[in-house]
Amino acid sequence: LVLDADARTQARAEANWLFAFTRTLDGNAQMIASDSVGPFKMDTFASALNLARMGAQQIFSFYKEMMERKLSVDIFTKPEQELAS
Repeated sequence: LVLDADARTQARAEANWLFAFTRTLDGNAQMIASDSVGPFKMDTFASALNLARMGAQQIFSFYKEMMERKLSVDIFTKPEQELAS
């Protein structure tokens, strides 16, 4: 199984999946849509879904961390900027 495969790898694959996730309130990734091309076994699908969910959770965690950093910088730098004016 390859997550985010390049075009060459994807063209050689027997089956391809596309998963869409949303972030739940507790920070998990919930699948909201999927698409598949080619024949596959359900256990392979389950493995692909699990791998994609872990990838989505890492992306959601990254976005959350980046937004927390940005907001903490914006919140803490504005009062200093006002004092300097």
